[in-house]
Amino acid sequence: MRLPVHIIVIDEDDARREENARTVDRIGHRCTAVDTVAEIISRRGRLNPDLLLVSEAAWGDGCREYVRDMSSKGGLRVLILGNERTMGRTPELLDQGSQGVLMFPLSTAELDRAVEALMIGPPAQVVFTGEVSAVADEPVEQIAEGPKLSEEEKDEKQAKMREQIAGLAGDLRSGKARLSEISPVAMELQGLCASDEPPSLGRLVQKIEQDPNLATSVLKASNTAAYRGMPAVLDLKAAGRRLGTRRMGEVAQMEAIKGAFTAKTASGWSKILAKMWRTTVTTAHACRMMADRVGGAGRGEIYSLALFHNLGEILVIDLYRKMGEKAPRDGFASGGLREDMDKMHADLGALLLRSWGMPTSVAAVAMAHHDPSKLPSGTPLTRHAWLIGGTHRAVVEAGFAYKKPHEEGPPLEVAAAVLGVPGDAFREVAELSMEWWQTGRE
Repeated sequence: MRLPVHIIVIDEDDARREENARTVDRIGHRCTAVDTVAEIISRRGRLNPDLLLVSEAAWGDGCREYVRDMSSKGGLRVLILGNERTMGRTPELLDQGSQGVLMFPLSTAELDRAVEALMIGPPAQVVFTGEVSAVADEPVEQIAEGPKLSEEEKDEKQAKMREQIAGLAGDLRSGKARLSEISPVAMELQGLCASDEPPSLGRLVQKIEQDPNLATSVLKASNTAAYRGMPAVLDLKAAGRRLGTRRMGEVAQMEAIKGAFTAKTASGWSKILAKMWRTTVTTAHACRMMADRVGGAGRGEIYSLALFHNLGEILVIDLYRKMGEKAPRDGFASGGLREDMDKMHADLGALLLRSWGMPTSVAAVAMAHHDPSKLPSGTPLTRHAWLIGGTHRAVVEAGFAYKKPHEEGPPLEVAAAVLGVPGDAFREVAELSMEWWQTGRE
């Protein structure tokens, strides 16, 4: 069951704009076609779009600013449509904040698949690095730095942060703390999917149907373009039979934690959270592929372990938000924020997962993924930690970073040797998973 969305086509070419509008209509979505972004702005509040399908020229002529301005109101998804030259600029356009680049003329199947994938994930995040900010007439870097602090002020600030972190750790141990935007149903689902015994279809359905957001995401996944031509799936049991319990559990788990990576308050944090979400999902997908290559016991739980192994970083972000700290304007953690994320996230993440009653294996991987040699050698759990730590490092090194500098996980050569795979295996699955993220996520 697919819900229609509102897509605005922005193209200066009349014939191309009309053809794109017809393609949107054919896949069952509402369409508004305009020649410039100025026409949208003049009618702001009445159009309420979900996704923009824009030409390369329109993207550079006001669309980027519009998408950035809309981020505080829930955000938009963005696809750029162009020619072969545009396709050659794909890395640059993605860095600017677009979420996909397609070539004209556009087939209905291709657009349908791209829209389905984008609407499941987070909205676009536009960053103007080194350009003039729309908020003030000075470079972004100058705004981000803020007033210089004395050494005494820095020490006082760090002392307050350490006090907050210690308090959070105490709350986690006593079961009083929870990660923002994750429901109790979602936590129960994670424990179910990450347990040693794979859940039955009936148990999965019983849990998923308690949360409308999880149920909607599963039904969307079972009616994507990959199943075009098959009867529409309208209930969770039928969705489970089509997807299989493993894939059904993965879709529900991904939706269950997505809320933690969405900043609904303290505007500005959405940039880094979106980067963290992208890295988290890409790493989990790559880990599943890597597990299939490595083989062995417990392959079904790799996705769950990977999805949760860095959740402690969200707790650090939450602390910074609650203390009124400014978000990094470029979406990359640096300075004290990066240091606290690096130092604290493993311990805090393990405490969080234990407080949820998650299987011991999940908390153990969260604690030791940077140095899996701390775990007993030769066990399946330790191999999982080497696999997840190495895969995450490969994804970060391949370009999906959100810290400056960003060094994560064990050395790839060491992890490959422990698992008995070729040295380039981690990089291969990282690149495949990044391509999956950028071109459809089917």
